[in-house]
Amino acid sequence: MDRMPAECFHIADMIQDELDAREWGLEDLAAEMDGNFGNNLLALQTIWSVHDVGLLLGDYGKSISKALGLDIDLVDNLDRAWREWMGAKNLTRQEPPQNVIYAVNKSAPITPSP
Repeated sequence: MDRMPAECFHIADMIQDELDAREWGLEDLAAEMDGNFGNNLLALQTIWSVHDVGLLLGDYGKSISKALGLDIDLVDNLDRAWREWMGAKNLTRQEPPQNVIYAVNKSAPITPSP
């Protein structure tokens, strides 16, 4: 028989804890990720504010992992566990906690690059 945790957290909640420990904001993480800062920040803001099983991390999961020095398998497994938990509860969307909403709201505005 498979076990199912009573509660499971979205990957953004867990990564936000890591950012808080480093005293980083989403801008700091976006700057450390590979690729364009504006694209990274927009993707992070979306991941942080839309907790929907249809929104996949894709390559951003790898880039987040690399920027934080985390094992990509850990990030993938945490994300997959949340999706499976949501599926077992017949849920497709979850409201992000206030600390995650706050992280997005205090983020710097995206400015177009020249």
